[in-house]
Amino acid sequence: MTKKKKGHLTKRQALVYGAYLLPMNVFFKLYLADQEKAARIRNMQKRHEKPSR
Repeated sequence: MTKKKKGHLTKRQALVYGAYLLPMNVFFKLYLADQEKAARIRNMQKRHEKPSR
């Protein structure tokens, strides 16, 4: 067995860590994409509103 460098994860620890982070990463990417889409829709609606007199 090779010596583990201080502060480094073993291969198994790295896989477990990545498996926990993946769902959170996907959630935040989808959440941010949804927020950006909503902002674009709001901006388009503002541009197409009739000016009030």
